[in-house]
Amino acid sequence: VLEELTLEAPLVLPEQGGVQVQLSVEAADESGRRPVSLHSRPEDASGEELWTRHATGLLAPSAVAGSPASFELGEWPPAGAVEVAVDDLY
Repeated sequence: VLEELTLEAPLVLPEQGGVQVQLSVEAADESGRRPVSLHSRPEDASGEELWTRHATGLLAPSAVAGSPASFELGEWPPAGAVEVAVDDLY
């Protein structure tokens, strides 16, 4: 279960060419949680080109993160959701 997620930078895909993407999952700590990170770099990058970190997070065993029964997948939008106008964003 993804317990935490911090988005740090957008992952922009080029019109031409590809992107190398790397998802790293580290060893579990004593509570069973595992740090994760998502990095990318251009497909044609040299071995010396730095990776860009886009996100970090924490994976937890499902028993630690709480019961998934508290979220009803059939209910959309979720109770208490507020509609946001997005016309001016595009």
